[in-house]
Amino acid sequence: MIVYGSALTFICLIAAIFSSRGWGKTSKVIFLFVSFLILFGISGFRAHNIGNDTNSYINFYEIVGYSSLDYLWDFYYEKGFVLLNKYLHIISDNSQVLLITTSFIIISSMMVFIYKNSNIVWLSVYLFIVMMFFYSSMNIMRQYLAMSLLVHSFNFAHRKKPVQFSATILLATLFHKSSIIFGLVYFLNKIKFSYKILCLFSLVVILLFNWFYPFIEYIMIKTNQYGGYTSYFDSNKMGNIINAVVYGMIFVFGLFIKYYKESEPEAVKRENAVRGKGNLLTLIAMITVGIAILSIRMSILGRMVEYFSIFLIIFLPNIISVIKKKSIRIVSIILTVVFFSFYNIIIFVYRPEWYQATPFYFFVN
Repeated sequence: MIVYGSALTFICLIAAIFSSRGWGKTSKVIFLFVSFLILFGISGFRAHNIGNDTNSYINFYEIVGYSSLDYLWDFYYEKGFVLLNKYLHIISDNSQVLLITTSFIIISSMMVFIYKNSNIVWLSVYLFIVMMFFYSSMNIMRQYLAMSLLVHSFNFAHRKKPVQFSATILLATLFHKSSIIFGLVYFLNKIKFSYKILCLFSLVVILLFNWFYPFIEYIMIKTNQYGGYTSYFDSNKMGNIINAVVYGMIFVFGLFIKYYKESEPEAVKRENAVRGKGNLLTLIAMITVGIAILSIRMSILGRMVEYFSIFLIIFLPNIISVIKKKSIRIVSIILTVVFFSFYNIIIFVYRPEWYQATPFYFFVN
């Protein structure tokens, strides 16, 4: 944990320096670039035993060089991921190239996503790490390659650009087919959040929690590509419960601050306003909580919730940014930092097998 702790400390130190001078466009870019270099260095040059799935990806990369595409298509990996491996293998047969390239794509994409959407960029970077998304990116590589595209489709949905949104979703499915689920976000843009919508959604979640399990299990078994995931149905239930509680707390905080109203014209005029994205982000946060609750019954949905929960690193800082009273904003930031620091530490200490990110080692050839 020394490497991660040092990275977090250095990122917080840089954030403190810029905060004392004021955040402008230049300072945001510099901060995010430095954060990118740190996280990319850790992820791209990690040892092959960091991340539960890393070794399987490395093994696949090593057979790509002497295998035809016809043979590789028979693997359950999506075609986009297969082609990426094939092209990288032309450049180098060193499997570390795969980790370097995918880490560059994922981390740089997340930094751009934060720059475009977060009102408190340093806090979003901090949450990206301590809410365990960074560690997940070193584990479920294909899904995070898809997510590195999906996070940018958010702005296409917000601006009501269906062609660009659809193209991004389809491109993401080339790396993980399950990313198609994010397509429903475009239709959320037509819904105005209200407590009536929340009650209706809650009722749907309750019904699905009780009756949807047999149907999903049947579909998973009949689907060859994901049939092997049925072993996850009853696994990691504790992790799913924790996530549901944490995501629920963030969502309730947003309701308490009435963040969903920040899309209204008078709120947009505020200095720290979110330019009308509050409604869509609130709906995404609501879906995040719903899927997280369902994942308690169907653990496989724990993977699906990642597509939506990543937006909480924008949602939470933006909630805090619209709090009028400065003292309350500062207290909220402190509590957020402290809470998620303990959240990160507790998982690493008591459930290190969830991410297999510790102890950390750099790659040695």
